[in-house]
Amino acid sequence: MIAVEKSIYGDDVLFAQNLIKEESVFCLPGSAFSAPGYVRIVLTYDEQIMREAADRIKDFCERYAGAKCQEEDSSDEGYEANNCESS
Repeated sequence: MIAVEKSIYGDDVLFAQNLIKEESVFCLPGSAFSAPGYVRIVLTYDEQIMREAADRIKDFCERYAGAKCQEEDSSDEGYEANNCESS
């Protein structure tokens, strides 16, 4: 199970719904397994397909994290630059 940062992605159900809708990558919300706040990703395809899925998940997460940073950047109050700097 992988933790979902609610302040960035919403709850685990919304994360799973948006990942499917935006990137065509299926995962299960942890709520389905009595583990809200997490998602479950099953690795059952060949390596090439799994790498493509991982790239899509990465793009999805970076897009949402970037949007959250831009929201935070609109005000100086409470903004921590180190949370949004790229590595």
